[in-house]
Amino acid sequence: MKTSAGIIVTVLLFAGLLVLSAKAEDKKMAGFFHQAGEKAVKEGNDEEAIKQFRMALKCDPNHSGAVFALAQVYARKLEPTSVTDLYKTWLDAMKNVRNPGKEQRAAAKKIKYEMRILTKLVEIEKKYAKKFAALGQSLKGHDNPKAIECYGIAIKLDPKNSAIARVYKRLTGDKAKATADDSEIEKLEGIRIVKQLAFEDFTAKTAGWPQSSKAYCKDGRYLVKAGTRRINIYYRQNNKTKNFYAECEAQFVSDKAEEASAGMCFRVLDSRNYYLFLVSTSGKFGVWVVKDGIKTDLTGAEEHTSPAEFKCFKPSSEIGKWTSKNIISVAMIKEEILCYVNRKLVYSCTNDQIYSGGQIGYCVNGGNSLYAFDNFKIYSAILPR
Repeated sequence: MKTSAGIIVTVLLFAGLLVLSAKAEDKKMAGFFHQAGEKAVKEGNDEEAIKQFRMALKCDPNHSGAVFALAQVYARKLEPTSVTDLYKTWLDAMKNVRNPGKEQRAAAKKIKYEMRILTKLVEIEKKYAKKFAALGQSLKGHDNPKAIECYGIAIKLDPKNSAIARVYKRLTGDKAKATADDSEIEKLEGIRIVKQLAFEDFTAKTAGWPQSSKAYCKDGRYLVKAGTRRINIYYRQNNKTKNFYAECEAQFVSDKAEEASAGMCFRVLDSRNYYLFLVSTSGKFGVWVVKDGIKTDLTGAEEHTSPAEFKCFKPSSEIGKWTSKNIISVAMIKEEILCYVNRKLVYSCTNDQIYSGGQIGYCVNGGNSLYAFDNFKIYSAILPR
């Protein structure tokens, strides 16, 4: 028995040494890539520098020298969003370090400080990107060269805004390079997209949506505060259609973490007749029809709720929880209802209690939570043959 135990201990020690040796080799390689990146910087080759610094961080995700060097290159290229993404990845990697050294602790402190400044800068750039996009929109048709110029500036300010990129590419006639956003919508499960009917990015002051102390446009988003009891529904009068696919970006932006939900209302006839698709901060969803003021849960998952309460009970791994931004979308074609989160089908059913077309908009529910909505789109849609 002693001999067997001794062999096991020896094997474990040897395995541990191999792991330590591998980690040491990774750190050594990270150092080489870091040096190669610094050399590329001196030679004025930013693309090569980015490549080398990324390789350094791939070998050693906690390499503080590489992360700051790469951040400086991105800063020179005026890409604050790339810097914030880089810093977030580095801080996430640091969570796996049990006993960070003095240098790593100092780096983490510096990064957190810079992140606060960069986050504000990114917010400002996104705000001005939407302003330039709105100016470009107003110039479309009668001065396309100026419109293209405005959209080009907007893309530089917010390169991840797929809605702006799509309009810019269409203006420049680059239809061959369809955005990832377009291709994802075209490949949605269960439906076929026909054409876009409406788009709103809330760059206009009111954008035609209801404005009050609980629902208003601000910084290119539509902010809606939930009431304490009943569901809150908001829509534009001209969003009425029958067979459609509609989507929006929704984000819980309250400082206080609490159970709340938001989503789409559709085929809204009045305050007593409509459908709802809600997604909660805890990663669950619900689908209801309200006919003549009486609600019916279409998922069959709702438990012990009052007639005026809408609570999500059906879980989905597709839902980003709490402050994560989700693309919430719904299609209703004849009596077929299809619900999507981040363009993945999470639920479908058949219901014909409200058969005629109605308004499409946003809904929020629960506590005094604040939600931000953006990039609202409606498409005509049909069922696949």
